[in-house]
Amino acid sequence: MLKNRVYIAHAQALNPDIVVGLADLPSTSPASNRRLQNIGMRTEAWTQQLTAAKNEANSTRRLDIFAPILPVDLEAQRLYLDTLADDMSDAIDGLAIYSTASATLIPARLAHLARLSMGSSSSGGDTGTPQQILHEVVLGVDLFALEFVSACTDAGVALVFDFPASAEKVYAHRSQEIEERLEMGIDMWSEEYATNLSPLTADCDCYTCRKHHRAYIHHLLVAKEMLAWTLLQIHNYAIIDRFFEGVRRSIERGEFERDVGVFGEVYVSKLPKGVGEGEGRRPR
Repeated sequence: MLKNRVYIAHAQALNPDIVVGLADLPSTSPASNRRLQNIGMRTEAWTQQLTAAKNEANSTRRLDIFAPILPVDLEAQRLYLDTLADDMSDAIDGLAIYSTASATLIPARLAHLARLSMGSSSSGGDTGTPQQILHEVVLGVDLFALEFVSACTDAGVALVFDFPASAEKVYAHRSQEIEERLEMGIDMWSEEYATNLSPLTADCDCYTCRKHHRAYIHHLLVAKEMLAWTLLQIHNYAIIDRFFEGVRRSIERGEFERDVGVFGEVYVSKLPKGVGEGEGRRPR
């Protein structure tokens, strides 16, 4: 088990862009009352130790600390949140949120801080789809840790969504040229792509789409070549980068609420799992 002092020492040595404080996350739900009492106390103690080390970092700049906001109800962490606001607000640079519900518990005195969604189902979060990202943006979340991107790559799924949804896709959906909502990813293990010479998405300018086609990616997957997952990851991150660029432009235009509604109208609500979930997953 990693001790907090060891974690702090590594943070001081590595000097990362963001240091997320250790959190006492409940492994079962609902946790017992005694367990809930200890959750806030332990997290508060660990965060205080981290903030105390803020000016001790052996680097040219101080640690940028994001304090955890726990995935439990307000009463279970009220004292911890009060301590953050009263005693540590000047020492922390942001908040790490472990569940969507927790984003609504932030005290007004901490509302100015940047918010990072940890987003992992393994840590109690739930940011697993673009729709959930958009919902958290509405709640004021600024940064995201998105495990689902690599999970899609591992499964051989290429992301194909865009935000805002293109006018062409919206028209096709509303005119019933497409009867069902569009998938947000395509399973590149499918035999239907074995002879398909089109890029993963027609309007993507990433290296994968500029240099290779679907048939090649499919062939690499079937052959268990690591290059398949490398090319898919390049593409999937390009799609996510473009997604957030679209979010920023939509907010700047004042059309975010409308664009979110249209996105939900055009696309299905879940990402495909891909047949690569079993033996076909990325070699380790």
